[in-house]
Amino acid sequence: MKKTLIAISCTAIIGGGALVANNMLIKNAAETVTSEVESSLIGLKNQFIDAQLIDTEINNNNIKQNFAIYINNGSKRLPEPIYLSHTATVAPFGLSVEGNFSLPKDKGLTSTLIREVASLNESIKYTFDTSNQSLDLQSNFSLGEINTGRSSNFKLGDVEILFKGNKEAFTTSTKIDGIRISERREQAYINGIELKSNITNDTHNTEIIANDGGFNDRSGGFSFKDAKFHSAITIEDNTSLKLDWKVDSLDLQSPNITQLSNKLGLSGEIKGVNTQELNSFIGLIERNPTEETIEAAFKSIIGNGIKFENINIFVNDSSSDGEIEIMPKNYKGLTNRESEEAFEKSLKVDFNVTITPKLVKLLEINQNALDRLWNEEESGNYTTTIKQSLGKTFINGVEAN
Repeated sequence: MKKTLIAISCTAIIGGGALVANNMLIKNAAETVTSEVESSLIGLKNQFIDAQLIDTEINNNNIKQNFAIYINNGSKRLPEPIYLSHTATVAPFGLSVEGNFSLPKDKGLTSTLIREVASLNESIKYTFDTSNQSLDLQSNFSLGEINTGRSSNFKLGDVEILFKGNKEAFTTSTKIDGIRISERREQAYINGIELKSNITNDTHNTEIIANDGGFNDRSGGFSFKDAKFHSAITIEDNTSLKLDWKVDSLDLQSPNITQLSNKLGLSGEIKGVNTQELNSFIGLIERNPTEETIEAAFKSIIGNGIKFENINIFVNDSSSDGEIEIMPKNYKGLTNRESEEAFEKSLKVDFNVTITPKLVKLLEINQNALDRLWNEEESGNYTTTIKQSLGKTFINGVEAN
């Protein structure tokens, strides 16, 4: 009997201790999540939106938060906000938190929007792992067609947003069925959009894909298929950027020009931007985003010198490859005119260019210019070099200034 009592007592103590630990961990996890959500939303504040916390309620392992997100239209704030609700449940011992966000449809701008569109459906769910502070979020929403005027409308297709990772490393994926904007006889559209990012402290890789899109008005327009834009940023003492952009097919149609099934692309690498200074300039612009601040930051960045390497630009079988270097120069105290002159002298350009007879005809290059500045190859294409240094430009060795 005594041993049984001791065993029961030990079990009760262990169970009680576990319950206390569980409650403490749940409380800690709940407070962490509410704090992170609050700081993240309020941290979005800028000249366009302002998020404010209405209330927070933590009841054992259940969390409820309500926010009001105000929209700024220029210098004026819209009188009604978009309301956002956050609910979550903390798992035993605070190991994880499962939650979701929703837009109350009976008040605020959301109710106004629903009156204007056929439907608004959203699902925003997440799981937060407290052991490694990682987030797994899935968001889906669809929006009906919005009539913005007598003959204007806007339509956004189904949207899926995925996020996985923590502050040190994460991946994101955004898919949009399509976007269409129509106004009178003008229409812009883009379909099959996908944005993917892979972010760490030292690397930022981003890829944007679009299946097709275009713009049309009374005078003509353009359309494209299979566009892919990839960028990779490496952050060390200096920040470098690699670009690789391609469009598989681009059609141009107007009274003056008709060009069908054009392939085009751009690739290259930017080197030599000091990371510490770049971060300082970005912070300065975020705190004081005026034209003067942006101009001063830009002059300081190019004043340190930048190099664009391995540049390749192509349109069908015509191409240009080479490099551009902006030599270091102090622009402080210079007028705009003096800055332009100093920039021209600091610019070094070295390009090899190849164009097809078709492009020669399109650009309307006369025979005299072809004979002086271009070399005709056996293939029928034309080649030349473009070089610039100390403010002087040479095309095929002939000074062009």
